[in-house]
Amino acid sequence: MAWLLLLAGLLAAIACVQAADVVIGGDGGWNNDQMYNPIYAKMGDVLVFNYKSGRHNVMQTSSLSCSALSQAKSLAATNDPTPIRVPLTAAGPTYYACSVEDPCDDGQLVQVNTT
Repeated sequence: MAWLLLLAGLLAAIACVQAADVVIGGDGGWNNDQMYNPIYAKMGDVLVFNYKSGRHNVMQTSSLSCSALSQAKSLAATNDPTPIRVPLTAAGPTYYACSVEDPCDDGQLVQVNTT
């Protein structure tokens, strides 16, 4: 029985260690200069949005549809200091956009699939 508790503790520790920062946009940061491919992450990972303050923001939407932006939830305002860190706490797809300019034209939309 004691070895089961030890094993459970080790597995929990391994799961905690595996959490990672997922930098959206890589070295280029969160901007409208690129099209974003879907991202695959794990619960516990943290999305990191780096952008020039005053130029972008981070909105969570219900889909990649442009019509969903009107109901988007603000996670970071345009003038908030960056980086913005968003922990992934639920499985499934989530969607993020910048509403400063037209993300539908600029491609500043990303889907994150969390397992």
